[in-house]
Amino acid sequence: MKKIVITLIFIAAYAMGLAQEFKIPELTMEQKHNRTLYLAHSFVFSGIANAKAAGMSIDEYADFVAGWAKTTWNKEMGFEGFIKGTLYNWETLRRASDPPIEIMEQNPNRCIFKCKNNFKEIFQEGPVFGVTHEEMFTWYKVLHQRIGEYLGVGFEMDEMDGDWIKMTFTKME
Repeated sequence: MKKIVITLIFIAAYAMGLAQEFKIPELTMEQKHNRTLYLAHSFVFSGIANAKAAGMSIDEYADFVAGWAKTTWNKEMGFEGFIKGTLYNWETLRRASDPPIEIMEQNPNRCIFKCKNNFKEIFQEGPVFGVTHEEMFTWYKVLHQRIGEYLGVGFEMDEMDGDWIKMTFTKME
């Protein structure tokens, strides 16, 4: 009898827990953006981890993704379109608390800008899903290089001053 009573108490406690009323969380725009960034970065590094497990190099995986991603870019827009599109994409990755993207140089044949490397902080404790910061950085770099090649634009991406990424676009003739 004691066993039955204890079981009924556990069932009742469990049922009361299920009867809890759920509420939609009230999030600020920054909280929403931070979560979206986390999810976006998670998709990248989980894809890299999966590719590595399948025996692909970071460059091969970036080539694979660039194979379909590049076709979403308007080839006719070339140099100008690649710069504008990349600025747009990286601005969406920038948190409101991050410093603004800075255009360091621009002329008809070359553009250089820098932005905060806000995915570096994800790796403060070490690799995530077996992926290092260096591997994720390489993936982004190679992806952009392949898109640039498709659009007729030279592209380089380097880390600078620790927390910054410098991107250089060069018009190819």
